[in-house]
Amino acid sequence: MGFILLAVLLCVSLIAMPGCGGGGEQEEEEEEEEEEEPITLRIATFFGSTTDQCLLLDAFADALESESGGLLDIDRYWGGTLGTAPEMYPAAADGSIDIVFVPLLYTPGRFPPMDVFCQPLGIPSAWAGSHAVQDVWNEFQFEEFDDTHPLFFSISAPLVIYSTTAIRTVADASGLEIRTGPPNNCVLTSVGIVPIVKPMPDVPDAIAKGEIDGVMIGCDGFTAWNLQDVLDYTTLPYVGGGDVFITTMSNDAWNSLPAALQQVVTDVSDDYADEVCQMWADTNQASLDIGEAAGVELITLSSAERDAWIAATAGCSDVWVTSMEGKGYAASDVAEWVAYAQERVDYWIQEQIDEGIPFHVGYPP
Repeated sequence: MGFILLAVLLCVSLIAMPGCGGGGEQEEEEEEEEEEEPITLRIATFFGSTTDQCLLLDAFADALESESGGLLDIDRYWGGTLGTAPEMYPAAADGSIDIVFVPLLYTPGRFPPMDVFCQPLGIPSAWAGSHAVQDVWNEFQFEEFDDTHPLFFSISAPLVIYSTTAIRTVADASGLEIRTGPPNNCVLTSVGIVPIVKPMPDVPDAIAKGEIDGVMIGCDGFTAWNLQDVLDYTTLPYVGGGDVFITTMSNDAWNSLPAALQQVVTDVSDDYADEVCQMWADTNQASLDIGEAAGVELITLSSAERDAWIAATAGCSDVWVTSMEGKGYAASDVAEWVAYAQERVDYWIQEQIDEGIPFHVGYPP
């Protein structure tokens, strides 16, 4: 009997000892503690949370979380809650925001090579333009962007002219005072328009007061700026370029990721380089529909008249090449950028035709 009692006591003592009996639960707890903690990234833009742009960015952030298996946790900051539009890219460059979505026009002079898309490339849709600008980035990887890690590029809209008087021909444009960004000045001056520099938030009031005759921006001007309230005409020549947007990541955030998560970010960004093309196309069409419903006349051009606009602006690219020489760029390099951008625009226009994706009103002329 004594031997039996001794055996029982020995078994109980062994179970209580570390590594015996209940040790399996301890090992499970240690394994749980060793599970990877998710990495939190902050994504920001100045667009409001209900806009098409933020709906796309929400889907992008969701995809990053899902494809990483929960190892990426994306905090979203919409409506400029982390800074104004001009502050967005610098915040990514200094690492204070991890991912931003912003147009390059808010950092004037910082990315001269991308002004190739301010040249008269004949961009008729954001779908074609966005594909083309991504191709140009993939081909040339401009060093001006080395202070961040670009994820994908896009073009928000083809440039159109909103005006208080009808512009049906090149001759009708002469002498009008139209606001645009300086990189687009040649496209206006070549048809006799006087370019005006003015902050975009001040433009609707300036038009209403008769201080200027209109503005050249993308065809999303009715949704973005309610231009249907202050003018009656929009001319859609589809001659110029478009405003380039960048979705980019701070180098600090990128370098903090293990290789496997960097690959996740790259793969998801590749997918959204395509998704953003359709987002802009849909947004632009919705804007044009609003303008037309409000009674704005959407003026389109015949093939002959569009050819006249293209002929009038033909020298702008040469002017830009010369100006870039003055900034220290080799003329041969800049000319190559123009030629490649034009080739990609033409390619994607044909792809859009072949795929049966609708253009906006007036194209093809």
